[in-house]
Amino acid sequence: MKSTRHPFRLALVSLPGFLLIGPALAQQPPAPVTNRIAAVVDGIAITENRVAILLSPEKRRLVARFPDGGPEYDRQLQAAREASLNELIEREKLLQQHKQALAPVAAGAIDKEIQREIRENYAGDKERFASALVDSRMTMKGYRKLTEEKLLAEAFRPRAAKKK
Repeated sequence: MKSTRHPFRLALVSLPGFLLIGPALAQQPPAPVTNRIAAVVDGIAITENRVAILLSPEKRRLVARFPDGGPEYDRQLQAAREASLNELIEREKLLQQHKQALAPVAAGAIDKEIQREIRENYAGDKERFASALVDSRMTMKGYRKLTEEKLLAEAFRPRAAKKK
């Protein structure tokens, strides 16, 4: 016996399922942006998150100065971003040059530096600091590592300046 196929039967059966699932798919939040690489120094990646956390205090100052944005805001933000990226590149180069001589930084020194940064860059407001970490997708552990690298690089800067 020859079976008659109804080409629209599958479409009609699938349509109600799509109508139920379609809106749910449309309401899902967009996938989070992954951490991009801003630069690479001697095989070590400098991520956009690291740039964003270093840029955060200056960006807040610019937003306060230019609440409506505009071309001058964009120009100054881009210049500040480039300065932050250059700072991180310089740090990484110093760390790579002096890799053998590196000694770990005491946890107390890292804590003291973080407290100083919160006091100076966030007016002592720990919640604003925590919010800046969240905005830049950085954990406290990652920020402590970034602070340790900064302290190590600062320790070697005078030596690098003397050699020139």
